[in-house]
Amino acid sequence: MRRLIARIKAFFGAESLDRDFDQEMVAHLELMAEDYRRRGLSPEEALREARLRFGGAAQLREAHREVRGVPVVDGVLQDVRYAVRTLWKSPGFFSLAVLTLALGIGVNTAVFTVYNAIVLRPVQAVEPERVMQMAHAGREPMFSPPEFAYYRE
Repeated sequence: MRRLIARIKAFFGAESLDRDFDQEMVAHLELMAEDYRRRGLSPEEALREARLRFGGAAQLREAHREVRGVPVVDGVLQDVRYAVRTLWKSPGFFSLAVLTLALGIGVNTAVFTVYNAIVLRPVQAVEPERVMQMAHAGREPMFSPPEFAYYRE
């Protein structure tokens, strides 16, 4: 439970934690480079060797974000940000996407409203338990007016 609370707190303080993590990575790189300079390498070679030994900064940042945050929420937010940026860059496509969604939602609502009114609602009758359905076996389902009058009585 403590871990979940810590992750939620970390989610809302992500920028501060990212800055702290970046500062810590820079400090570790400087310490490693200093160690290689003491061993006799030039400053440029020491920094290069430290970067090689330290590993990829991007991978370390991703691993840190996965450990400290809520990965599912982070992933969804990244996807949403990417989608918004992409749509904002092409306003024509953005307009078409919004129009398509609006049209789809409107048609879906209309179809469901009709289906609900016809199929799902109970029959509006005074005595619905007396409502019956009759059909001819092997003939058209429609009755002629005299047949209807006969069956109604």
